[in-house]
Amino acid sequence: MSQSGRFFKSSLIYFVGNVLSKLVSFLLLPVFTSKIDKADMGYFDYSSTMVVFFATVVFVNIWAGILRHMYDYAEVDQQSKVITNGLVVFCMALLVYTISLSVLWSFVSFNHAVFIYLFGIMTIIHYIYGNVARGYGFNKLYALSGVVASLITMVFNILFIYLTPLRIESLYLSVIIGYFIQIFWIEWAVGLFRRFRFSSIDRSVIKALVRFCFPLSLGTLFSWLLTGFARYAIINDVRFGMEANGLYSIAGRFSALLTLISSSFILAWQELAFSQSEDEKDKDNSIYNRAIQGYSSFLTAGISVAIPAIALLFPFLINKQYADSYQLVPFLFTATGIGVFVDFYSQVFVALKRTKFTMIVYSIGALVNVVMIYVLLPRIGLHGAGIALLIANIVMISIQTYLANKITRISLFTRDLFVGLITITVSIVLFLIKNRLILIGYLLMLLILFLFLHRFRVMGLFQMVSDKIMRKQE
Repeated sequence: MSQSGRFFKSSLIYFVGNVLSKLVSFLLLPVFTSKIDKADMGYFDYSSTMVVFFATVVFVNIWAGILRHMYDYAEVDQQSKVITNGLVVFCMALLVYTISLSVLWSFVSFNHAVFIYLFGIMTIIHYIYGNVARGYGFNKLYALSGVVASLITMVFNILFIYLTPLRIESLYLSVIIGYFIQIFWIEWAVGLFRRFRFSSIDRSVIKALVRFCFPLSLGTLFSWLLTGFARYAIINDVRFGMEANGLYSIAGRFSALLTLISSSFILAWQELAFSQSEDEKDKDNSIYNRAIQGYSSFLTAGISVAIPAIALLFPFLINKQYADSYQLVPFLFTATGIGVFVDFYSQVFVALKRTKFTMIVYSIGALVNVVMIYVLLPRIGLHGAGIALLIANIVMISIQTYLANKITRISLFTRDLFVGLITITVSIVLFLIKNRLILIGYLLMLLILFLFLHRFRVMGLFQMVSDKIMRKQE
């Protein structure tokens, strides 16, 4: 299968899995915003973000190291050796995670501490299981198990909220149950523990995994300073607090949907990039350059269309007590979209095993974001968080392009990108004006424009699907 065919097939699998699974959470917004008050939503958002950030750093992104090193081997025994040593790192990190939180909670009181602890652990385990499934080529299992887990999460959320006195507790517990089902399914189908061998424990492999993952773990720290620090700043500012973070959290749910849909392409791109030879980077129009250009075009078009669509859907999805979150959506959504591109771009460095470049990019971006939050938040309120992230991500893309051109050839600026940036700007302005008739007309115009600009890609996509269907019928 061609590289474009592989990318399309993987993207489609991940897209269907991610969209169906995360659309469930999105559709629960009317339930959450009507049954859970702003302070509780703010606390859940803050605590879950913090514990996942802490767990990701402590567990040194070991799932990424396992997946990347599985691609270095064709033999099942060697892949199992990677998994075995990855699980050893996981067990050591689990001890550190448990002791650290126990010590912290002996000095500082936290509501729902047990749920928060389990939320962090289950998140990490589901990352590991998902990446091992992908490493063995069980992409459909990975996607389908995610859909089923999300449906189970939705069912338990509704049951807990409507049939029990649980409110904020249901948010933690439902996710934990959903993750457990997904982990159990992948274990039954793939068998991580069946592949574990004490005889395969190798200090050199452990060192190689940690050496590869450590810069990614530091990158996670900087990533939190990009996407999570705003919550800390909002909660600890006397002018805002938990309720304000609840508004910020609901506005961020729309951005999270963009992240999850886009991650379908990042996952597929990760697999394709990891499988490339070292010589690919020296080509004038390498797969890295084509992917970066194509993805930037796709993403800017998607953001442009999504912003007016959200404006039209917002009143039907969000309860009136969260109405003030409307004004926060466009800048936060755009900033998140650019951040998604930063993540996509960073896979070039990971594929070429230049993870130190990733650390450099994220460290500078984090510093810019923190400084801009302290500058903008007191002056323009919650809007400052989204604008600070937007500025930081633009700086990061500039640095990525500079560093990428030291090891390969990337030409970022194209006609499609220029058109996309203009349409995003217009979309934000119309979103804030809130004229429904104009929004509908503009949305239709955008769809026609982007279908025309991308007509050859759309035609190629339909041709690829048509050929696949015809081959199955023969």
